Amino acid sequence: MCGCRACCKLPIYVILDRGGGIALWSANEAYLFIGIDRIGHRVNALRFPWFFTKNFLGAIEDPDDRIYPLHVTRVTSSGIEYHVLELVSREPGDLPGQFTPRNGRIYANYPALGGLCVWVGDHFEPASPAERQGFHGFEGLNRRDWDSGWSSRPFGTGPGSASSAFTIQVADFVVAVNAHAAITGSGSIFIGVRRAGQTAERILDLRSRWGIVGKTEYEQAFKSRE
Repeated sequence: MCGCRACCKLPIYVILDRGGGIALWSANEAYLFIGIDRIGHRVNALRFPWFFTKNFLGAIEDPDDRIYPLHVTRVTSSGIEYHVLELVSREPGDLPGQFTPRNGRIYANYPALGGLCVWVGDHFEPASPAERQGFHGFEGLNRRDWDSGWSSRPFGTGPGSASSAFTIQVADFVVAVNAHAAITGSGSIFIGVRRAGQTAERILDLRSRWGIVGKTEYEQAFKSRE
């Protein structure tokens, strides 16, 4: 009897991932910005049926843990750059978006840093007053602000997304994107590069989770939590 009560008090660990990204490319380079919004719940086993029902009906509770890493990859003929940013704010409305290639740089609307920002190699910085000139409004970046010759395509994984697979021809290499969406279990985003005369290289392999996990997996998933 006591053992049963103890089991009911043990937490059930739940991870709910949503991943989304955008590929931007020109004749000479490709950028891939991929964000994984990861929320975690530690739910008393006795309360879990009620928790599950509420979430199924759309009344999602505030998470116990949340992180939002942004994975940024740049591919050129000379090599690959890869960075992971822990964003300064994890609220959905504060995240960078509307990525815009302009004047040879990548700009974004990043509310947590004050609006218009520019990618400077391994992080975002607020745009200078001079850099703000000529935009059609930094709160609503659009294709009119883009340099000519650039294209884009969004992709995602997790509930609400559709699986997609496509390739991008850039200069002397091909970038392959394969995003597998899953309602439950594990989704994934694979990024690969194939250069002329070389074996294809997988440069990014992100897995998303949606459901119950073990304690160790849960703790590993949020080990970078501040």
